Amino acid sequence: MLNLTIFDSRGRIIRRVVQNYSLASENTFTWDGTDQAQKRADDGYYIVWAETFDTDGGVQVQKTKLVVGSRY
Repeated sequence: MLNLTIFDSRGRIIRRVVQNYSLASENTFTWDGTDQAQKRADDGYYIVWAETFDTDGGVQVQKTKLVVGSRY
């Protein structure tokens, strides 16, 4: 199972991409740069937080950062 969440640089949840998603051997997820209300996210740094849960109750957490920007 997977929870995939996007946080802003202040730790606020911007978008829950998937919740309690049953994983297969290969998966791809896309964040379109919008928040929960489908508004464009502000330019800046974001954290991608992935939590995986196995059938034995084990939890693994992975996080990475990304940048949202636009042309001026």
